[in-house]
Amino acid sequence: MTSRQGSATPRVMVVDDDRTTRRIMRHWLEREGYDVADHATASAAVTDEARPSVACVDLGLGTDSGLDVMRQLKAQDPNLEVVIVTARSDASTAVAAMRAGAYDYVTTPIDRERLLPSVRRAGEHRKLRDEVQELTSELRDSRALSTLVGES
Repeated sequence: MTSRQGSATPRVMVVDDDRTTRRIMRHWLEREGYDVADHATASAAVTDEARPSVACVDLGLGTDSGLDVMRQLKAQDPNLEVVIVTARSDASTAVAAMRAGAYDYVTTPIDRERLLPSVRRAGEHRKLRDEVQELTSELRDSRALSTLVGES
């Protein structure tokens, strides 16, 4: 599977310091056909060279902030869609995550019926963004070529 969208299923990265949560999320996502990488630490996630289309990031990663991890991942790939996962369900945390660039916000304990549709929608959104960028680039290129055509 590729991280480039096309017809391939998106690559999903799970970043959570809780081993059980990571394993459950990985199991659910793989059963849906996703290519999944999971990491227990922020540094492992940020240094993973195989870029995901969607990342599920725990808000509290021990000493690291999930929002900081999200910002670092999005700095590497601005089109990355991030689903924040957290035990905190207050509105201010959700608003902060969304303002920081999260696509969605899922609370723990993880609910399969909430997580999977969120990841699917995030992957679809990523695919659409990539297609728009590609079409915009093609349009820009075709316009540039049309200005080079002349008569002799």
